[in-house]
Amino acid sequence: MGAVGGRRAVVGIALVGVPVLAVVIPAPWSLFVGAVGLAVGVLARRAGSNLAAAALFASAAVALAMGVSGGVMWPIPPAAALAIYAGVTWRAPALGVRSWFRLGDRDRPALVVAVASIPITTIALVAFIASGRTDLQKATDGLDGLPFAVIVLAGVGFALVNPAVEEVLFRGLLQPALVSIGASTGAAIALQAAAFGALHLHGIPGGPLGMAMAGLWGAMLGFVRHRTNGLRLVWLVHVAANATIFTTLVVAARVKGVL
Repeated sequence: MGAVGGRRAVVGIALVGVPVLAVVIPAPWSLFVGAVGLAVGVLARRAGSNLAAAALFASAAVALAMGVSGGVMWPIPPAAALAIYAGVTWRAPALGVRSWFRLGDRDRPALVVAVASIPITTIALVAFIASGRTDLQKATDGLDGLPFAVIVLAGVGFALVNPAVEEVLFRGLLQPALVSIGASTGAAIALQAAAFGALHLHGIPGGPLGMAMAGLWGAMLGFVRHRTNGLRLVWLVHVAANATIFTTLVVAARVKGVL
């Protein structure tokens, strides 16, 4: 492997690892992850891999935000970090966020897959939570005692913002960045899906089964993102899934008497 191949390997490993570790690794170690992301991002930038640099810089911003957030509830820290990153890089198209707001192309196969996935995902998520695999007390921590209207607003915010954060990181940045350093489309979809699945080790759905579910779903979203060349459709599908998760958690927690 030559110098160029070695550099691409380092950038590729960082591309897949930094977005996941930024969230999974607890503070203050996430600060180290952010520093690694920034360093490799500079390497990618100097090598002319602008998309890879953008993905690494944005992921590093999330890692740093997680490291100094002081326990602020997800997804506020990463959303704030990406908003700051957007403001700083808006005038630099190669490192900016203008492509995040692209509506995407109309594509019938992608639309069919996306629409068909919604009821399947809804059933799978409800079944997963109903199976008792999720700690309802932990999952609804912070909602206990809040007025119903506030819980609804929190659910709406979660359903809208969390998908935006995750879609930007994994389908908006990571997937095209992998292609830009030589990965095939199929490999890029598979790698971002694996990273997305790993992110859910302690999420909802969580554990090995949850990781597998999230990974398969991430591959589907990656296919739709590739076909449409935009984030609008994958974001909408993700919103539907997150709305299902929040609603099911609240209902299950109330039935069990933990909320």
